[in-house]
Amino acid sequence: MKRSLAATADLTDYEDFHAVSSLQGWQVDRLRLADPSSWPREWTEVARRDSGRLPLTPLPRPRPLTMGLGDALIRRRTDRGARSEPVAVQDLADLLGWSLGTREQPGAAPGSRRHYPSAGARFPIDCHILALNTEGIAHGAHLYSPFEHGCLTYGSVIHDADVERLLGFGDTALPRMILILSASMNRTTRKYGERGYRYALIEAGHMMQNLYLTAAALDLPFAAVGGFCDIDARRLIDGLETDELPLYCAVLP
Repeated sequence: MKRSLAATADLTDYEDFHAVSSLQGWQVDRLRLADPSSWPREWTEVARRDSGRLPLTPLPRPRPLTMGLGDALIRRRTDRGARSEPVAVQDLADLLGWSLGTREQPGAAPGSRRHYPSAGARFPIDCHILALNTEGIAHGAHLYSPFEHGCLTYGSVIHDADVERLLGFGDTALPRMILILSASMNRTTRKYGERGYRYALIEAGHMMQNLYLTAAALDLPFAAVGGFCDIDARRLIDGLETDELPLYCAVLP
């Protein structure tokens, strides 16, 4: 009988990573007690991706959500059932705006308050959109900008074979849209060192749960995909930032 990949993995690899990214008491104290006024700018400035360089397609203003949190939690599900109609641009605006958008507060730096927590407000995770069948959004690769609440276009046409290699969907219908959550690690490691990789993984989980719950409130089919091909994901989003690591995928079937 074949053993699973998890069973054959060297568990010390995980232990080594845990040790490398662990904090000692003196490091915790240093981070907690340091005077924020003495922090370098890269610890406090919120990264703004490609503003003014890439063409922007503004999204409609998100509509108020009418479903309560309790009902959204009950309705949250993984739905891979194929749909034929394009993803409505208003649904996309609602999904991204409520899940990943900004919520400005008096006295806070622009973009530093969002609908999910991020260690030190570093926000290393970006959401790439592979639009395959979407109303009002060109077929190709885009980046969601929470600052402008719009899609920054950077990629050309995506072929079916690209999607099949990425997701291994060869025997099922292709999705209408793919979301790739990727981490620009320098944003967080410059402050937190190796610990920043843990924070990026945690943040990606926060964002995906937001997407799931918002999709439930909007009655949108949605499915997270952890088992994607990393090499193809990096190839599809290549060219924006050199240290960018795809961490999580999702599809709108």
